[in-house]
Amino acid sequence: MEFKRERSIGLREGGFSYRAIGALMQRNSSTLMRVWKQWTNQNRTTRKTGSGRRNVTSACDNRHLLRMARNDQGSWQHFGLLLQVY
Repeated sequence: MEFKRERSIGLREGGFSYRAIGALMQRNSSTLMRVWKQWTNQNRTTRKTGSGRRNVTSACDNRHLLRMARNDQGSWQHFGLLLQVY
């Protein structure tokens, strides 16, 4: 189940507690508090762009790995070696 921030905002506006919403949506109440605070302060429910872990491989590397996997089953041995190196 994908976490629906808008749904948690609606439930909070409906009078549900953080704990009740957390139990209903299977999320931690502190996560819901952070989403609610973000909504009340900035009127937004989406994450900031650029937040999260940086990519290790480039888009070109990703295409190359996908092409290898599709075309040659033996290439998985090469891919395993790449994982061991990094």
